[in-house]
Amino acid sequence: MFDPPALSERRMTFFVRAIVLVADIVAVVQFSQSVFGPQTRWKGGGFGMYTEPHPYRRFAWLILTDETGQEYRQRIWPLPREIRDAASASADGALEDLKHLETLAYRRAASGDVALDQAILDAARKIPWQANGDSLTPGSGEPVSETQSRIEVYEVAYDIGAGVIQSVPK
Repeated sequence: MFDPPALSERRMTFFVRAIVLVADIVAVVQFSQSVFGPQTRWKGGGFGMYTEPHPYRRFAWLILTDETGQEYRQRIWPLPREIRDAASASADGALEDLKHLETLAYRRAASGDVALDQAILDAARKIPWQANGDSLTPGSGEPVSETQSRIEVYEVAYDIGAGVIQSVPK
């Protein structure tokens, strides 16, 4: 039977320290991306992933109010399939604008950063929203004449005392 040569204590110490150093560098890079970069804590390698709810438990809504005071609501994270399909059928580039809006809404829902609200509203204004009852759809007809707009984020939460699942504003 072949016995591999034993590493000296000095070489073994070097290899252990090199492995620890590489692991530390990877941890610092992933953690800094989850705090300062585009990654959420859930996508940053798991550093702190259970310190905030998963983004799929949150919903972002765009609320537009017209000059008569009528409110129109549209979920923008996650974006409903029928809205994406309506934008795909439009030839005016609404799908790309809608994808950008959805990305911003995802970041807003995941991070809770209200500083993103203005960027989301600016992206939403590029899309010609049409009234569909009290909701909105992207289209090429007469858009809703918006006088006021806002973003609302809700989280699905379980109320242990009442024993119900509810949407809680965030």
